[in-house]
Amino acid sequence: MSAKSLQDLLDIEDIRNTEAEYCEAIDEFDLERVIGTFTEDCVTDYGKARGGAQTGHDALRRRWQGQTGGARHTHHQLGQVRVHLRGDEADCVAYAIADHERNDGSRITFRYQYRDTLRRTPQGWRIAHRRLLFTVVDGAAGEREWLPRKDPRG
Repeated sequence: MSAKSLQDLLDIEDIRNTEAEYCEAIDEFDLERVIGTFTEDCVTDYGKARGGAQTGHDALRRRWQGQTGGARHTHHQLGQVRVHLRGDEADCVAYAIADHERNDGSRITFRYQYRDTLRRTPQGWRIAHRRLLFTVVDGAAGEREWLPRKDPRG
C-alpha cells in the first residue's frame, strides 16, 4: 500500500469520526464541542424554515440554543457515510436518523442526509459547509428541504 493510500484511509476515518463526534456532542447538548466540529467560517443550511444558510460559530450557537435546546432528549444515529477526498477538502454524504423527545413527552423522528464539505485544519477535519436534506419525517408537519427524488411511478 502506498503512503498516499494509507493517508487517504486515515483521512476518511478521521472524517467519519468528526461526523460521529457531532452526533455525540449534540445529544449531550455540549454546544462548545458541537461547534468545535465546524470551521470558524462554516456555512450551515438546515432549510428555509430553520433560518436558511448561516455563517460562523455564533450563528450555530444561536440556532441550537433556540431549536435543539428545546428538546428534552435527542438521539442522532449515523448510517452510511460516503467520503470523497479532494486534497485538503472532502465531500461527505452522511445518512442520519434523529429522534427528539419534547418536554411534553411527544416525539419527532427525522431521517435525512448531511451533505457536508469538510476541510483539513490544524485541529483535524472540520465541517466547513453543511446542508441538511430530509428524506422522511414522523410526528411533525412543516416546511422541509427534501432530498430531490425521481418519481418512482415513472
